[in-house]
Amino acid sequence: MIEDDHLHSLGRELRRSTLITAIGILDFCLFEILVFMVSIRPEVLDRLPKDFRKGKYSLPSVKESLKRTGIERRLKLVSEVLQIIVAEELKNDLKPLLEKRHAITHQSKFYEAVPFGESTVIQTHAFPEVSYDESTIALLTVTEIADCVLVGVAKSYFLSDLGDLRPLNPPVATLHKSMRLKIQENRARGPEIEIIANPNWSVLVGETWVCVRDKELGISISPTSVERFPVSVFCPRHTVHGEKAYLTIDAEGKEELGLMNASFLARLLAGKSILVEYQSYSSDVPLYMRLPLEGFGSPWAEAQALKAAKSDGG
Repeated sequence: MIEDDHLHSLGRELRRSTLITAIGILDFCLFEILVFMVSIRPEVLDRLPKDFRKGKYSLPSVKESLKRTGIERRLKLVSEVLQIIVAEELKNDLKPLLEKRHAITHQSKFYEAVPFGESTVIQTHAFPEVSYDESTIALLTVTEIADCVLVGVAKSYFLSDLGDLRPLNPPVATLHKSMRLKIQENRARGPEIEIIANPNWSVLVGETWVCVRDKELGISISPTSVERFPVSVFCPRHTVHGEKAYLTIDAEGKEELGLMNASFLARLLAGKSILVEYQSYSSDVPLYMRLPLEGFGSPWAEAQALKAAKSDGG
């Protein structure tokens, strides 16, 4: 039987694959167009920048040089060599997608060693997530850039109209417009936040630990015996391996959950509410919950006393 977690995991992989594949198609498209045009048009070949003219200046050497260029450089060559301008808005949409693709293909790992006080700890490092909006924008942006370049080449060098053969033909253009509008509306609306109006903060005691938690088991806050980090914050609902959960006190300063310093504790005790951001396999986007801190102080004091007693061997 296929479980929901399996379906959500599949969705995550499909969105990553969509982004990587779309950018790969654009990479290939720009390379092939540049190679084709410098092969048949001497004036295009002559517009290549100086770094393509080092050593033996020939078509094979130019092709090898183009292989070593990235998408951003190829877009620049499209502008300089083919004299076709890609809209700045499309370049701005492409930039974060390229950064995400680079993180997925070159920098991803599950664990990394990081400094922690005077020692080093192993910290989980999330495999980069790709949201539905990001994967959709990747498809839209790649199609629109490819259309701009192909239509520009056809008109400028061959005096031709691609018509319905263009990537962004009228039906596709209409679909793109509606999808971009939907994404803009989603972003303007912002995330949905679960409000836990009455958290009913209480103390939970284990064999070696003590924590204060809300009745919905959304957040667990524990005193520690570490002087520099007197509080540990954990979100039981945060279930995605390697992803980070965050907490914001009174809409100021989002901090990653884990061991927290004394300054955080002071703000927590003086604060009015907290906003928790976490990841779950049941959702393709980050989830949020807001909890008031009213009534937190008393159970926290009780938890600290119990933890001190345990540390003293009581």
